[in-house]
Amino acid sequence: MTFDRVEAFRAGVQVAGVHDLDEAQLILGAGATALGFPLRLPEPREDLTEDEAAAVIAACPPVPRVLITYQGDPEALAAFADALGVDWVQLHGEVTVDQVGALRSLRPALGLLKALVVAGDDPAPVLAEAEAFAPLVDAFITDTFDPCTGQRGATGRTHPWAVSRAVVAAGLAPVILAGGLEPTNVAGRARRA
Repeated sequence: MTFDRVEAFRAGVQVAGVHDLDEAQLILGAGATALGFPLRLPEPREDLTEDEAAAVIAACPPVPRVLITYQGDPEALAAFADALGVDWVQLHGEVTVDQVGALRSLRPALGLLKALVVAGDDPAPVLAEAEAFAPLVDAFITDTFDPCTGQRGATGRTHPWAVSRAVVAAGLAPVILAGGLEPTNVAGRARRA
């Protein structure tokens, strides 16, 4: 883990779901410090094609550009990150510790964010996952499980913030808050975490 890479996310805002370069510039102009590009998702709901994403990423200013994906194969992920030109990969889904370790070995300079999906009030399972992945990743992002759809993250739903707070308090790696954040709750959630 390099300090500069982690510092790029400290007290910053990542906006995911960029549609084109104009939108990316607007988002950055509004104060975002990182851009997320969800691609190769379990349900096809990408905001732009892989070629369009690569073009936007290439034209973006030097901010963290994040591939958000549910893929786990280390070699495929490394090649995909290279092709897109991203600095970070945000890992969701059933990725294993061994897969993340292999990706870290293949691309040591690539920033790795591990999604921790909160499904209830008990922080123990989330903390156990964080402890397992902490030696391999640069930061965590806490997000929300939707019991109605089974979707793990990007649900627009909030989760018990005490779970995110427990991950922050453990001090294993920086934590990015996600899950139902909006102008009316983001400042309070950040203070409590």
